[in-house]
Amino acid sequence: MEHKSKKLNVDLLKSYNPKRIIFDIDGTVLINRKISKNILDVFEYLNTKNIEYGFLSNDSSTLGKEKAFNLKNLGIQCANNRVTTSADLLKIKLKKIDAKNILYFGKPEASILSDKRISNYKIYWNTFDKYDAIILGEDSTIPLENYSKLMSYLIINSHIPFYIVNPDYLYSPQQNQYSLCAGSILQCFISSFKDLNKKLHYQLIGKPSLEGFCYAALKYFNTLDYNSILYIGDSLRCDIIPAETLGMQTLLVNTGLGKYI
Repeated sequence: MEHKSKKLNVDLLKSYNPKRIIFDIDGTVLINRKISKNILDVFEYLNTKNIEYGFLSNDSSTLGKEKAFNLKNLGIQCANNRVTTSADLLKIKLKKIDAKNILYFGKPEASILSDKRISNYKIYWNTFDKYDAIILGEDSTIPLENYSKLMSYLIINSHIPFYIVNPDYLYSPQQNQYSLCAGSILQCFISSFKDLNKKLHYQLIGKPSLEGFCYAALKYFNTLDYNSILYIGDSLRCDIIPAETLGMQTLLVNTGLGKYI
């Protein structure tokens, strides 16, 4: 299916006649952590028409309740339980991970480290062999050679499950450009080798995994009728394609990554 990005405004939204909406946040609702008047007009229209909406973000360093607080400060009415981030999805997943010692390779959301099983890689990254699960997050200060050592270890010890959080893009306001997150780089590397892809036990946490979309639909709207939901985002890979895979209606905006499409 061909996709063309569009400017999000009230008139465009009306043409979709949405019943329920899930928004991406960064690059869609917020641009460089700021919100434009046309976006505020969109939410005013939704509130006037009592159209339900929620948010799904790939932010792995911030919980949904904190993201909701930021949105409210910018003028968007938003309940804490209507924002889900990759950090929230990781906290849920941690309850299901059967492991005694977990290494978090990246910069975790603060409350993640309250799980006594988790060690921060900055202290322990040279002792991979003591862990029975590894989480790969994002931290731009990690030297590439450390990721290389991690990848080598995982290839040799392929029985160890690892989890990739936020396999997305990062935006740098200073450089005005996007770059691949470590999770995206690692996923591309694994996918390039079919035998390796079958051998390694890894799982994505956050978009484009379908799990977060399903979780948000059920949590926000108490429904799995995906066709009744409009998903609005700026990324084909992380927003539009997975949403369409579930049967959601989609709207690709021309901000964030969408301005390049």
